[in-house]
Amino acid sequence: LRSWAAIGLGIAARQDPADLDSREALRAGLGREKNREAKGAYLLALGIARDMPSLKTLERALVDGSSYEIRSAAAMGLGMLEDEKATDALRARLEKDHCEYTRAAIAEAIGFVGDHTDNTRLAESYQSMKVFENQRQAALALGLHGQRNSVEELLHVVGDEERPTLERAAAIDALQIVLGKKPSLTLSRLLR
Repeated sequence: LRSWAAIGLGIAARQDPADLDSREALRAGLGREKNREAKGAYLLALGIARDMPSLKTLERALVDGSSYEIRSAAAMGLGMLEDEKATDALRARLEKDHCEYTRAAIAEAIGFVGDHTDNTRLAESYQSMKVFENQRQAALALGLHGQRNSVEELLHVVGDEERPTLERAAAIDALQIVLGKKPSLTLSRLLR
């Protein structure tokens, strides 16, 4: 129940930038929370709320979180802040976390807020993933960018018959995002 309440407060605060009470309640709740799942919800909710005073807390949780769930939630929270300092923290941590699940969450968070300079790092992250769900998250990050070199990387994966079917499927999902964002693009135009 605390997890849902935290997310609800985060949404309320995002909708009302003047809602300082919800942000303070989230910070206080995180400080008291012992449950790992609920801690993750608080971290995510602080990002949803765009609570910039929590930037350092989110950064610490990304680096020092006791589990991949905590670090992944911190990554998503940082992405939700939609702030350049938060994005820099994500970029700095992308290849350093020992857990592929956390790296996939970091890649996805960068995909939400990064820019064209992230395409190479996201493509490399995608290529390093071994677990299908993580490949899908990293492919999503590339798709969210919608840059031409992202599309080219995804097309390369789709066309590589040596790659596992699920990996190619993840790239197709990401291409659907790109093409959905830019309806004027078609695969035939991209393949020219």
